Amino acid sequence: MRGLKDKVVIVVGGAGGNASATCYRMAEEGCKVVVADFAADKAEAVAEKIRSQGGQAVSRFVDLGDEKTVEEMVRFAAETYGTIDILLNIAYAPQYMVEDSTIPFTKLDPELFMNVYRINFVGYMLTIKHVLPYFLKQQRGVIVNTSSTDGTYGNPCRTAYSASKAAIISLASNIAVAYGKMGVRCNTLVLGHITHSSSLDMEYPGVLGESIQCNILTPAPAGEKDVAAAFAFLASDDSAHITADIIKVDDGLKGHTPLLPAINTNPEDNWAYPKSVLPEHYPDGWTEA
Repeated sequence: MRGLKDKVVIVVGGAGGNASATCYRMAEEGCKVVVADFAADKAEAVAEKIRSQGGQAVSRFVDLGDEKTVEEMVRFAAETYGTIDILLNIAYAPQYMVEDSTIPFTKLDPELFMNVYRINFVGYMLTIKHVLPYFLKQQRGVIVNTSSTDGTYGNPCRTAYSASKAAIISLASNIAVAYGKMGVRCNTLVLGHITHSSSLDMEYPGVLGESIQCNILTPAPAGEKDVAAAFAFLASDDSAHITADIIKVDDGLKGHTPLLPAINTNPEDNWAYPKSVLPEHYPDGWTEA
């Protein structure tokens, strides 16, 4: 990617999963990486691996629910490498996912929403708040926030998570509009069902995995390295004219109508539209909006 060599990047939530893969990719592109995470030991392990492979990286503890640690993390990054060029917000609050996914909405404690928003949304706001002065001083900077397809459509569960992810999309647009003329770009990367293991069955067993495989528009779902490549692109000069935008890495999951029970693997021989919804089954005719 153009324009990444020697750039200073903060990866928030960099200790594992998509974020650690992104740390490794940014280091491969020649960036100086700050691995920021609540899990300090794991963050240091990621930084150490980068250094062992000849890259430049340091780690730093950060609690997105505590503004003081966010401010200290940003200051540490700037003092260590002299500036900050890129902010990648990838962290989220997994500790609340079980409750958010299993308890009916009518029985959810409002405190759950506050806890999820404090990390997933307000935490992103805080990192941007403290990085922006560096970007404005140098009249350039890139921010990429992580959202989810859960934040772009309705979901029978994970209401707090989904709502926080929808808010992230709006936040990025507002930052891009407010500071674009000052050289700051801000985009949202929306992720679908990403695999972190060797097979879809291991990651999403049973009906869920079968449904994902049937409805994505690619032969297999994206993995961590695919997500990392998207972050690298949005951080690079190759995307210099992309801002206030939403880029999806969801294998086309949102690219087709839910009327289809599955996407056929060979539409030339087996046309995908179900016969039950073809016009001849509606003697009084049918209309499309």
